[in-house]
Amino acid sequence: MSIYEYDEEKHIQQERKQAREEGIEQGIEQEIFRSVFENDYSTERGAEKLNFSKELFEEKYQKWLEEKNK
Repeated sequence: MSIYEYDEEKHIQQERKQAREEGIEQGIEQEIFRSVFENDYSTERGAEKLNFSKELFEEKYQKWLEEKNK
């Protein structure tokens, strides 16, 4: 096999790994938003735990609240 040939199996494995990692990150984010919603964390603490600026955290938290209330 040439180094220029497409390795479909390897590509699929990489996509799965990336999807798992993104899912884990989303799960952590959801849990922290839930903790802020339940007053276990302040917005500042939530932003700190996710390594977000306070502004970014509040923006994403508002979107989460909107989705939650649908």
